[in-house]
Amino acid sequence: MNIYLILFFVFLILGVLAFFKIRNSSSEIKFTWQWSFFMGAFVWEDIVIFSPLFSLVSLITYVTGRDKFFVLFLFSFWLIRSLGESRYFMLQQLIRPDFHPHNIDKQFTILKNFFKGLNQQQCFILMQVFYQSIAVMSLIGLIYTIFY
Repeated sequence: MNIYLILFFVFLILGVLAFFKIRNSSSEIKFTWQWSFFMGAFVWEDIVIFSPLFSLVSLITYVTGRDKFFVLFLFSFWLIRSLGESRYFMLQQLIRPDFHPHNIDKQFTILKNFFKGLNQQQCFILMQVFYQSIAVMSLIGLIYTIFY
């Protein structure tokens, strides 16, 4: 069995596990960085977004048989993830997001209903990693479109 197919299933299972961990968390952020750092995840909210992304890339790599695609993904992912985390930690030191336009708790209603009982910080984390994932896939799409 190919390593990419194994990775596909591992990340798929992690994504489902993360979904239920968040849903049953009673709006408490639980850190996972001790074992999930390899995928750029620090909390379950990161894992629930990154797992489908890693699953998709593993499946595409398996189907196409192009190891180069997975390597391109890893470089792109870590570029975007590290830039995003740098910005996040910088902003955490400088602002308190409890005033307009940062206090956007009402905008997270759909997300809170889906995961049941998220707090505002969990919503910010989910949105941050969701858009970082979009940026990674966009960068891969751009590079792939230009060079392949």
